[in-house]
Amino acid sequence: MYLGIQRPEYKSKLITTTQTTGDITRQIVKGIRESLPQARSTKDKFKGRTAVETLNKLWRYLKFYYYYEAEPVERQTVKTLARIYADKNKGNDCKHFTTFITTYCLQHNIPVMLRLVSFRSNDRTPTHIYPVAIVNGKEIPVDAVINKFGVNPPGIKYKKDIPLNF
Repeated sequence: MYLGIQRPEYKSKLITTTQTTGDITRQIVKGIRESLPQARSTKDKFKGRTAVETLNKLWRYLKFYYYYEAEPVERQTVKTLARIYADKNKGNDCKHFTTFITTYCLQHNIPVMLRLVSFRSNDRTPTHIYPVAIVNGKEIPVDAVINKFGVNPPGIKYKKDIPLNF
């Protein structure tokens, strides 16, 4: 066991040389699905008294203990939870933070969806992704890339939500 979960396999697999948003989103969902069993042994680490407290713990953990680094557009990767833990100080981007938070939301039975956004008014192509939990019918964005918990990043021009059916 490594940090309470299995060691990452350190495998790289080229999905496609020209990735579309759909390609990347499908791979993120696959990474979340593969990460679910990896999170079972560590899920209690983030358990709060309420769902919102659990979400805040997840956000704070990534925000203050993980190195964020955006990947270049020509080199987009998806990681499992084990690899995200292993790359704590090497850099993870919004896709990896999304996989981490979404995996633990699902382990805690917190409904969650993926939100893809664009900040450009002349281009709807998403450039950022983050999870949005639903607690008591209210959306709670959990974007560890920005400096405030529970809000959407500023400047969004277009958004697309991807429901998860696990």
